[in-house]
Amino acid sequence: MLVDAGAEVIVQGSTGLSSIGMTAVLRDRLGVPVIDPVTAAGSVLLSGAGADPRTRAENTTPRTECSW
Repeated sequence: MLVDAGAEVIVQGSTGLSSIGMTAVLRDRLGVPVIDPVTAAGSVLLSGAGADPRTRAENTTPRTECSW
């Protein structure tokens, strides 16, 4: 198993596992962080748009100008 081989983090290579809710199951069973590619991609998009992906939408101020 990956954890037995020394893996400290698991990065899912497919969006299929996140769509059936396996990210939390894997994290709980393996005892290591599991990165969901859908959540990671969303965080990258939010960050690129100037938002802080750690905040909730109702706590943010819309960006009024674009750099592109």
